[in-house]
Amino acid sequence: MIEHMQDEHHIDKNGSIAFKQPLLLFSSAIKSSGSLITPLDPDKFRILLIKWIICQHISFRQVESKQFHNLITYCSPVLESILPQSSDTIRNWVLKEFHKYQKNLTDSFSSFTGPVYISFDLWTSSNSLSLIGVVAHWIDNFHIIRTCLLGLQQIKGQHSGENLAEVISQIFNSFQINKNLVFFILDNASVNNTCLAKLSEEFLSSYFQIPFSQHHLRCFGYILNLVAKALLFG
Repeated sequence: MIEHMQDEHHIDKNGSIAFKQPLLLFSSAIKSSGSLITPLDPDKFRILLIKWIICQHISFRQVESKQFHNLITYCSPVLESILPQSSDTIRNWVLKEFHKYQKNLTDSFSSFTGPVYISFDLWTSSNSLSLIGVVAHWIDNFHIIRTCLLGLQQIKGQHSGENLAEVISQIFNSFQINKNLVFFILDNASVNNTCLAKLSEEFLSSYFQIPFSQHHLRCFGYILNLVAKALLFG
């Protein structure tokens, strides 16, 4: 009972028990380890920084903020020499990682002989950019289901099937997966039919000797959404 009162309610026979100061505990931890970040891997820090920026939709210009620099260097002064001074540096880091990712994935596809399934969709971002996301799905040589983003490209001009096909074709060529293409999981928009018909003129999958337009699988989630709206709103 006494221990319960002390641990849970911070009370003893003399009254309230003062809390231990977190700052003192934090200082003790730093003294015992020698530094806040030990050891420091510059490459790891760079990857973590750009992942934070990309995943949390942080402006590249944030790294130019004096307050941001003060916060990071307060944690570890050694980071001063690693922190980028310009948003252009972050852009270059992101592009470098993307090209590395692209090369590794292309190398994997070059030795892969199985089928690859594609899904893509078009939407408008909050800053009014028309973007198309292209995603690949496949089972790799180790029988593991894989899904990855191949591209998130801006669509300039009309949202026509021909325009979409041109952008998607560039993405397929960059990863060299033309020979593996099988089915496309898409919604029922008419531009998708036009897009696949246009792609069939350029690519011919080794899995099916039929036009790509016949490889169109309708997205079940999209159809279910249409059915639900029809039932609710007529």
